[in-house]
Amino acid sequence: MIDPPPTTDNRMTEQRTASVTVCAGPKELAKAAAERVVECSERAILSNGRFTIALSGGSTPGALFKLLGSKKYRDRIDWSVTHLFWSDERCVAPTDRESNFRLVNETLLNPPDSPPLDIPKENIHRIQAELNEAGADAYDDELREFFGIAGTAGDVEGGGHHKDKTPAFDLLLLGLGPDGHIASIFPESHLFDNHTHLAQLVYAEHLDSWRISLTPKVIRSAKKLLLLVSGTEKAQMLHRLFTEETGKDVRQIPARMLFEVEVNAEWLVDSAAHSLIGKQG
Repeated sequence: MIDPPPTTDNRMTEQRTASVTVCAGPKELAKAAAERVVECSERAILSNGRFTIALSGGSTPGALFKLLGSKKYRDRIDWSVTHLFWSDERCVAPTDRESNFRLVNETLLNPPDSPPLDIPKENIHRIQAELNEAGADAYDDELREFFGIAGTAGDVEGGGHHKDKTPAFDLLLLGLGPDGHIASIFPESHLFDNHTHLAQLVYAEHLDSWRISLTPKVIRSAKKLLLLVSGTEKAQMLHRLFTEETGKDVRQIPARMLFEVEVNAEWLVDSAAHSLIGKQG
């Protein structure tokens, strides 16, 4: 039986047209996402000689990582010039079951049914989140060095200003929380007041969880954002995002920043997550 092709739905908001591709289910969503990653890597490597991608955690990205590590996809990406970063990380050891790095390590870097991925160790830019604030500063510094941005996290803390440049990932993967959070930017996050750091330590009080996250300015600056949304538990929030007025304060629903004019975002959603939106006439 042939899987039905995904459908594309361009929804007009107050600020921009959002590209939404609706897939039949999680399996089809993962395949569509894998194709997007391959296409983006090819364009980036052709243009700049390297491919920079920021990864996210969760079961939906996990299915994507398994595909990318499989025989069908692994040889379609030049991993020797691919650099892996993370959009956020929980402050746990890299071997902890809650670690976003562990997810990538066990599905993409060391897939269960294939040989380890042939990617240089120096191309894997893990967030040392187990170091808490020191890990956030180290990741901030690594981003500045890699993307050629002046200053360090320590300079920022000391009152320096480095607003002239922001990292621009070729591709940044994100999920969507039921409360509208992306990465570890939760409703009313203090990260919205931070215009200098690239990564910062945050505390999610409702989850009693310390995390390190890219800041909003870094997310907004990605050359392409790919949102992966699956499951009925995301349907209500997705409905709010695509049917409510979008000019409201992004602090209430952080995912609203993805509809801003300067943000290039594509949404891949499955039919369960899209179920409350309905069909376009």
